[in-house]
Amino acid sequence: MLDIFIEPRISIIISDEKDSSIVFTRSFNREKIVASGNYILTGDAGTGKSTLQKKIGKEIVIRNAARDKKTLPILIRQLDIVANSDSIEKAIDSQLLKAFTDFDLKKVFRDYELLILIDSIDEFSKDKKAKILADIQRLSTDFDLRYVISTRDDHYLLDGLEVKKEFDRVRIENFNLNQAKEFLEHFFCFDFDKSGKLLESLRSNKILEKLAVTPLTLSLISILFEEKHYEIPATITDIYDSFKIILLGRSTVNSSLDFWILQLKKEFFRFMLSQYSKPRNEDPRLSMNLRFLSPIF
Repeated sequence: MLDIFIEPRISIIISDEKDSSIVFTRSFNREKIVASGNYILTGDAGTGKSTLQKKIGKEIVIRNAARDKKTLPILIRQLDIVANSDSIEKAIDSQLLKAFTDFDLKKVFRDYELLILIDSIDEFSKDKKAKILADIQRLSTDFDLRYVISTRDDHYLLDGLEVKKEFDRVRIENFNLNQAKEFLEHFFCFDFDKSGKLLESLRSNKILEKLAVTPLTLSLISILFEEKHYEIPATITDIYDSFKIILLGRSTVNSSLDFWILQLKKEFFRFMLSQYSKPRNEDPRLSMNLRFLSPIF
């Protein structure tokens, strides 16, 4: 999270040609997403979908220096779409106009390949999701642009929608032990004694077997580890109770640790809402939970 990027384990989801209900996965290289194609990027809350999209955008900008035909990455968040009358086309234009004039836009579409990085449309109603997907596919055909759409659940996103299968579905997997170790080393700024003690504590208490191991949960556990003077609760229930106390008990920044906590609040509550908000097809502007939380963030 934030500036910590651990190479994710990505799998491509492939449906059986004769029976689409049968699927299998195989390992997939992030470089392929950078290079070509359209993708639905799925993964649990906190697995690093937004971070991966930003990483893809940065890599494309760096690679542009050596290319004649350059790619322009554009990050679109749900609130950008809401702010532009639920129109993905208007949201794209709005982001472009922050850097270009109306006249320049014609040159942009002529001289650049656009990569639209859509950071989730999960909270929209089904009808609005269908329109956004149809519009981005139309724009892909009309302007030869590419897109990557992140979602917590690709089945829920696409269920019942008539969309052209012009994309691949790829999934970010939860961290394995090596990724967790690398993340903790970065989190503690390569204080190997501290990161090693935390990892050993997690393994001895079998926390890693009971908890979804993601950048979000590891960040919260690391903060808890420092708050508790290098100890962590032994049970999952106590850990989640401690998460709640830490997150809800901070509202000001007095240290770098407090800054981390405030940054994590948004991710934590997004995770909680994804687990407990039923149904998940509310419009972002109408969701009572989001309206309640918006003054906090």
